Amino acid sequence: MPEIPAHDLSGRVVLVTGGAGGIGRALCDAFARAGADVAVASRRPSPEVAEAVRALGRRAVTVECDVRELAQCHAAVARVVSALGRLDVLVNNHGANFLAPAAAISQNGWRAITSVVLDGTFHMCRAAFEPLRESGRGRIVAIAATNALLGSPLMAPSGAAKAGVISLMESLAVEWAPFGITCNSVSPGPVDTSSANQRLWASPEDYQRVARRVPLGKRMATPADVVGPVLFLASDAAAFITGAEIVVDGGERLRQLSAD
Repeated sequence: MPEIPAHDLSGRVVLVTGGAGGIGRALCDAFARAGADVAVASRRPSPEVAEAVRALGRRAVTVECDVRELAQCHAAVARVVSALGRLDVLVNNHGANFLAPAAAISQNGWRAITSVVLDGTFHMCRAAFEPLRESGRGRIVAIAATNALLGSPLMAPSGAAKAGVISLMESLAVEWAPFGITCNSVSPGPVDTSSANQRLWASPEDYQRVARRVPLGKRMATPADVVGPVLFLASDAAAFITGAEIVVDGGERLRQLSAD
């Protein structure tokens, strides 16, 4: 029988945007434990995440980047290649969100979300294309969300932008397949992070209401729940998977679909 590929990422260089946040930190740690060198990208310096990667025996670099600006994305990728020698995996983990009725959202409010979530994902993919092609086994994984799959009351800009991210991954999956680059997305449901808890379900009652909707465990996802699917899609085990979306929500979306 042929050897089954493992999730070993030794020798790979991974760039994680939004690397300073809850999911981003968990991803950087997990990639380092899987043997990869890690570039931690964020709008503000996050040296502590890179230091944690180095403590695991892997190389790390911190990159400041505003994904809304294509030029900054190109500069960030160039810094990663210069510092770590190559780029094999791009994880688009950056995000933005707020709660507001759609009728009350201004043009600037709409753009504040879509320019980060959708434009930023395209900018990073575009900037990373050449080194990922040169890698010969390039991987792009975009963190989307289940609010892209169903109606998103009070989160219209985020839902629309995340739906665009999923569609973008599908388009790039076909267009960039001849270059050996796979493009996939992971859609978490509600995730228990400090930033989401502050912005989206600030009260204990709101938190419990959201958690109770999840059939699997009556809890929100944790950053650790998101890590496994991302590592899988970045590894050789998923070498023949592209244009796919993995939902990580404990069955919450199905619960909503089956609700009266």
